[in-house]
This record gives sequence, C-alpha cells and structure tokens, in this order.
Amino acid sequence: MKHRLLFFAIIFMVQAAVVQAQNTNGTISATAPSGQTLYYNIVGSNELMVSNIDCPFDFENSIIEPVHLVIPSQVEQNGVTYTVTRIGSDAFSPCMEMASVVIPNTVTYIGDGAFSNCIELTSVTMSNAVDSIGNSAFAGCQKLTSIALPNGLTYLGEGVFNDCWSLVDVGLGTSLTRIRERTFYGCMALRSIIIPNTVTYIGREAFRNCPLDSIWLGDNVDSIDYYAFSNNVGITKYLRVPASLSWLGWGVFEGRSCDEIHLDGSIADWCNTYFSSEYSVPFGHLYINAELQTNLTIPDGVTEIKSRAFYGFGFYLTNISIPSTVTTIGGNAFQFV
Repeated sequence: MKHRLLFFAIIFMVQAAVVQAQNTNGTISATAPSGQTLYYNIVGSNELMVSNIDCPFDFENSIIEPVHLVIPSQVEQNGVTYTVTRIGSDAFSPCMEMASVVIPNTVTYIGDGAFSNCIELTSVTMSNAVDSIGNSAFAGCQKLTSIALPNGLTYLGEGVFNDCWSLVDVGLGTSLTRIRERTFYGCMALRSIIIPNTVTYIGREAFRNCPLDSIWLGDNVDSIDYYAFSNNVGITKYLRVPASLSWLGWGVFEGRSCDEIHLDGSIADWCNTYFSSEYSVPFGHLYINAELQTNLTIPDGVTEIKSRAFYGFGFYLTNISIPSTVTTIGGNAFQFV
C-alpha cells in the first residue's frame, strides 16, 4: 500500500519535476521520478526524446519486478533545463516489466514500436498534447485492457494496438480522420467500438478478428477498406451506418453477420453505396431511421441500384418495390433476396 501511495504522489508531482542528468557519449541519462534510469537524445533546442530504459529483469531467477514508470516533463544537465517532448521508436520495447506508464503533458509524439511487446503493461496515461502515435506503438501489449486516446491526436499509425488481446475499452478521441491498416487487428476481447464523427476512412483489416457486438460508424465515414471488420465467427448485434458511407472494399464483413443494421439516412443512400464483393455487405435486419424494413420501397428519383446492394437480404425482406426511375441495377444487387 505504501508503494502504491508513493506512486500516485509521484504522478501529481511529475509535471513540475526537473531531474538531474548525466551526459555519456552524447546520451543523456537521468533517474525518473519513479526511480528508473532513462536515456535521452537531444532532438531540438532544449528538447529531449526518450530513447531507452534500464529494466531490471532478473534473468537468473526469471523474476519480473513490475515497473510503474513516470516520465519526467523536464531534465536538467549542467545548468540547462531540457523539456521531454518525444518518445523514440522502440524506446521501451520490449520492457517486459513495464506495468504502467504516465506520459507528461510535454510529450507530443510517440514513436514506432515505442511500447511494443510490453506484455505486462496494463495502464497508459497520456495527455491531450500527444498528437502523433507511430506504427505498432503498443502492439503486443497483451494485458492492456483500456486506452483513451487524446483528443488532440491527429495521426494514429498502422498496427498500433495489433494483438492487444485483453483490450476491451477504446476511446478514439475527437480529432482523428483516419484509422489505418491493422490498427486493432486481433484484439480478441474488443466487443464494441464507436468511430468518431471526424473519421472518414477505416483502413484494411483495422478491426479484423475483433469479436465486435456493436459497431457505431460516425457521421462522416466514407470509405471502409478490405477486410476491416472481417471475423470468421463474428455476429454483430448492432451496426450503425451513416448516410455518408459510399464505398466498402473486398471482404469488409467477411464471416460476420449482423442482427440489426441501422441506417441513419435514406434507402437512396444505401442504393448508392458500392459494395466491392458479396462479403462486403453487412446483411441483417435493416432499420432506416429506427424503423424496421420488411416491405422495402425504393423511392422515386433513384436511378441506380449499385452492385450487391441487397445481397443476402432474402432472410429479412419480404417485398421490394422498384420505381420506374431506376434505369441501372448492378450485378448481384438482389442475389438471395
């Protein structure tokens, strides 16, 4: 209990902490407020990037002592005060002892693989100052259960949380516009996701092999790339689709069926959505503006029904009325209806 109280006391002091440093062969080293030795590179005028850590693993006895790291906001050397603004690529990979980390509000960038394969990491605290997280930064953090991404985050790299098997709670912030390739691939405990309204694109395999019960696509999602939500055993109870969605790549929903599909728009929007393959179509009970559709009427004025628009809906629709304004019906638009 005493150690835990000390740790939280350190967290409150870290933003104002200035630690003394030594310079050896161009690398600055200093003891963090939480007691570990950190190494830094000078990256700008009075700015530092964390480059490494001494993780005290007892190889002889295979003993892992949990590391609760508090990164300082400032480091002092020879009368010069440096501000810690970056965490470098692979800086803590793989520190198997890392159990928690507190990142100060001076840090804006977390590099590629910075915390990858920190298999004991369960808690990450970062501020809204972080605006960029590199590829695979937290990949393979098998015990990480939740993450709240900063509202200031504008860049989230590929595979950032790949194979975070225990991740159940994700907050994507309010500034992201793209979710890149394999960001949450293989997060086998992730049951729900809310894509914020700022996001327009979801990349290949972004949520592949995630057993999602609920998927909420924000108001501006336009494109979803190949296999983004594919899962060979997946059943999604609730899928929210915005009117903005216009393109789904091959196999987006391969192996995944839906109980309820809620379209926040008109059936005309759905008819105008391009599904690249039959495995791109999230067939299930279709709701339009919260109203269940069994007898579906395509509205007057619609001129085209794109390929595979209603592929596989035969189990859910009993009748479809098509107006005379429709002049083009794409391939397999009503297959299995």
